[in-house]
Amino acid sequence: MVTEHREIAGFVADELGVCTSTLGPESTLYGDLGLFGDECDDFFTNFSVRFAVSLEGFTVTEFFPLEPHLGPRLLQVMFRRLFLSRDPHEVAQVTPLRLVDLTEWAKTGRCPAPDVTE
Repeated sequence: MVTEHREIAGFVADELGVCTSTLGPESTLYGDLGLFGDECDDFFTNFSVRFAVSLEGFTVTEFFPLEPHLGPRLLQVMFRRLFLSRDPHEVAQVTPLRLVDLTEWAKTGRCPAPDVTE
């Protein structure tokens, strides 16, 4: 089964309660759609089941920030957001995850292995 952008966009729209017309291939789950924290668990469980994608090796914190709590982490995020950058991915120090990436995962049946070469 070939998975296309419109199938992924429909799934994302249903899961996140947004209109499919606002979703493009480059839309990001965190920066554009605000997905983070505990909501990621349900989203990726449902994504894995719906599109038969193995999430082995997938690490939520590579793509999504933890929910900020009061304390130093919240202050750090706020400072970066207000003074250093407008890109929420840079502020949270996470990799953008786009709908086009989800489409590729659905086509291959797996998420890519994390890059461990440093």
